[in-house]
Amino acid sequence: MARPESIRILYIEDDPGLARLVQKRLGRVGYEVDTASDGEEGIAKYRGGSYDVLFVDQSLPIHDGLEIIRILGARGQLPPLIMITGTGDERVAVEAMKLGAGDYIVKDVGGGYLDLLPAVIEKVRDQRRAFEEKQQAEEELRESEERFRILADNAPFGISVMAPDRTFEYFNPRFTEIFGYTIKDIPDKDRWFAKAYPDEKYRRKVSSFWKNDLAKKVKIGKKNPRVFTVRCKNGQDKIIDFRTTNLKNGRQYLVYDDITNRTKAEEALRQSEERFRQFFENEPEYYYLTSPEGIILDINNAALKTLGYTKEELVGKGLHTVCVPESLPKVEQLIVQWKKTGSIKDQEICIVGKDGMRHTVLLSAGAVRDKTGKIVYGVAVQRDITEHKWMEQALQKTEEQLRIIVDGASDGFIYLDKEGIILLANERIKEILADPNPEGKLLNTFFDEENQKVLARNLTERQKGKGTIYEIVLTDAKGHKHNLLVSGTPYRDKQGVVQGAFGIYHDVTQERESAKIISEHKEALKNSFLGTTEALAKVIEDRDPYTSGHSVGVAGLAEAIAHTMGFSEDDITGIYIAGILHDIGKMAVPVEILVKPGRLTDMEMSLIQIHPQAGYEILKGIDFPWPVTQATLQHHERMDGSGYPHGLKGDEIILEARILAVADVVDAMTHHRPYRPAFSIKDAMDAIKKGRGRIYDPQVVDACLEVLAGEQSFIISEYSMSSTLPQLRRVSKKSSTLPTTTKMRSFGRR
Repeated sequence: MARPESIRILYIEDDPGLARLVQKRLGRVGYEVDTASDGEEGIAKYRGGSYDVLFVDQSLPIHDGLEIIRILGARGQLPPLIMITGTGDERVAVEAMKLGAGDYIVKDVGGGYLDLLPAVIEKVRDQRRAFEEKQQAEEELRESEERFRILADNAPFGISVMAPDRTFEYFNPRFTEIFGYTIKDIPDKDRWFAKAYPDEKYRRKVSSFWKNDLAKKVKIGKKNPRVFTVRCKNGQDKIIDFRTTNLKNGRQYLVYDDITNRTKAEEALRQSEERFRQFFENEPEYYYLTSPEGIILDINNAALKTLGYTKEELVGKGLHTVCVPESLPKVEQLIVQWKKTGSIKDQEICIVGKDGMRHTVLLSAGAVRDKTGKIVYGVAVQRDITEHKWMEQALQKTEEQLRIIVDGASDGFIYLDKEGIILLANERIKEILADPNPEGKLLNTFFDEENQKVLARNLTERQKGKGTIYEIVLTDAKGHKHNLLVSGTPYRDKQGVVQGAFGIYHDVTQERESAKIISEHKEALKNSFLGTTEALAKVIEDRDPYTSGHSVGVAGLAEAIAHTMGFSEDDITGIYIAGILHDIGKMAVPVEILVKPGRLTDMEMSLIQIHPQAGYEILKGIDFPWPVTQATLQHHERMDGSGYPHGLKGDEIILEARILAVADVVDAMTHHRPYRPAFSIKDAMDAIKKGRGRIYDPQVVDACLEVLAGEQSFIISEYSMSSTLPQLRRVSKKSSTLPTTTKMRSFGRR
């Protein structure tokens, strides 16, 4: 047996002879043996020295062998240990082995066990080496797993480990952060697939890729990237870049990188680049991308079309290629300026096309810089102002012609500055102002105090950028009054700031005088018409002493209702006249029926019901400016179609007739009749409330109730002393002294 190198053995034995014998025998084969005679000495020596193997006798003074093993083992790991004893006690042997002994030797009388000691020593040392190697491997594995967990727990991407049975062994925190699932939610592959890919068709597709990777078509240890859309626990879909690694032990290591935001950003960038390209290629201005040296990198379609070149002919060429010679010095200066400032704004140059056609353009340019501020490329824009330049020249040629036209105009023309000073005045306004040299003077000095206020209000509106049309009166130096219709327009500079105003003054003095005369004639005719109408109604009502004054009463109440509903003064006049004439058809009804004191028979009622149609026939030949004829025909129609003569419904009945219907029933109910006493005003109000929306227009009923509640002034007729309507005599502020025939009306002349 080869001599072991520096193998030290401590033998704790209370028999000195036996101890020396073992020391001598093992010394021959190269082992260094140290001895101790009892447990206490052995423990002290072991703790004070360094031994590779420990022999312990079971029967010892102070501490027996098992106690020594326990004491030394409590302080740390023991070296390879062999229990040597004179008795073959199996209990001791088992206990020694449990406490860490590598072998158990029984002393025989002949000393044959001594020959076994070297082999036993090597055996227990081999066992210890194997044990220590296993422990080291386990420790290395533990450290490796700990390193993996530290790295995985702090990784910026999701990580999972799948066992060979396709259950998950591990999810890192980022996995749960991305998907919301814990390992309890999805303990195995099947539940992961069911939750992550709810669409069955898509799930089969993903499963096919996964099985392909699992079948090791992808080599062990090689990463295989895939991109799938995964449904998270919160229902959100995320785009995930998968990397699957097959490990030697049948496990799978999976990495999940959430690229949702990156994918969206890439898509947004792609769309942005597409929008830029669409804008660049379709913009009507001329666009160039240039290098910092002024070399054309790209050029848009509008520029190519105007210049007549193809893109290939210009890309890589300098900007000077498309500039006329006289513009080149300026272009070179602009490039130098652009390199310093990164900007050029509205610089006029001239470019030339392939066909020699020149174009005047305004050149502007910006710069795109990198993170260091260095210019990467420039974006140049040329706005073609060739046509504008031509227009400027044409405008200059026509300015004088315009001046001639302005001076020859039949209306006055003035141009004022912001302070209201006259800067330009044509001949006509000079005549109106009776001043041959008004330029430099304030316009308001030509007007009296009242009209200066009118002028000031409109000039203020002009300063706000608003145009106005208004009428003003000017008394010239000779004392002549001029009614002037003025159209004022603000004048703005290129920046849109109001700098003054233009005014056109049309003298409407003669028109106003003529209009006044016409208005006076119309008013006289209207009063004559109203008087005639009311006189006619009086003649009609005189046939029936019981309803005398009814037409005027209906007209007055209808007028008040229309006023409450917001009708114009002219339309209210029409409604008043319709109220006066609404029963004119009763001229066709026999007087004995009209004055009958009792209730009417069905036949007599049918004769009464012809009066709307009869009234229509009487009035249809008169060209009223209002729907008087139709209102007379329809004033007994009802909203539900229950009225007469034609059973009209809803909007088939004109609004004027709907007003007369309510006014007619209220006036009739609140006055005495031969066959009944007058109802109270409350009864009348309740009646129209009950019929509101069914037989009477709801808007008209509401207005009538407002009038009857005293919120609108009107005067009813006094044809019945037993009337229950309040004898309202308040007159609106708009009323005036009326002729005898119209004194019942409360809102003045119509």
